[in-house]
Amino acid sequence: MKNYNRFIVESYKFLDNVYEDCAPIIKELRECKETYENICFDPNTGHEKGYDCGKNRLIYHTDNTYRNISHYHIINHMERDFPTDTPLYIHEYISELFDKKLGWNPRCDAIFTHNSQLQIQIDTGSFVYDNNNFGKKYILLPIGEYKYAYSETVGDLFDVLWHKFPFVKENQHKQRTLEYIKDLIKSRVNAAVDGDDDTVLNELYDIKEFVESYVDNIKTDDLCTWLSKSTELMLRAEKYYLINMDYEDEIKNYIWG
Repeated sequence: MKNYNRFIVESYKFLDNVYEDCAPIIKELRECKETYENICFDPNTGHEKGYDCGKNRLIYHTDNTYRNISHYHIINHMERDFPTDTPLYIHEYISELFDKKLGWNPRCDAIFTHNSQLQIQIDTGSFVYDNNNFGKKYILLPIGEYKYAYSETVGDLFDVLWHKFPFVKENQHKQRTLEYIKDLIKSRVNAAVDGDDDTVLNELYDIKEFVESYVDNIKTDDLCTWLSKSTELMLRAEKYYLINMDYEDEIKNYIWG
């Protein structure tokens, strides 16, 4: 039993380094405690609303690459040149909009994280999926300075686009560039006859409007608000800790007591 207890103590020692290296994000998470208390308290019952209100959530990353991390692993930031799922023409347009709005593009220059399950709002209701379908879930903490961006309403951008717009679904595996889409719009506008209703053209305009609204409403502060939502957080740092979920309670206790 003594050897077992010594093993447990030794296995937790790395967390001292985590707390020191990740002091900026831990400080911001700690500042959410009062926000949690306001969001989670139900004045009608005098009790907390429960986990779904966002209390004690951390930042998580689900990854297919790292499936056997027993304690922790430090990963370097890597910028993506091409999107994993998002159609190329949308990716290129969003890049233009984000460069103009933020001076950087979180869709390709950040790591995608979540705070529990993502809930994607679509016209027919809510589409919920288990993040474990996409790999193994780890706690993710940025080392040193960081920045982030998130939407308060759009859970996973690609899934919302895929469910909302048939054109996105039908052209999912075709590498349509933004230039191609612009030419397609021009050709359809030129070919249009007064009174005709061009479904594809209307949908392309709707996609453009949706993407512009998505970027316009992106937030880059107030992490506490994001923790109470069910949307993805695009997080940017030079390095990150990926930490096994076995240490979740210990980290939560250190941050919030």
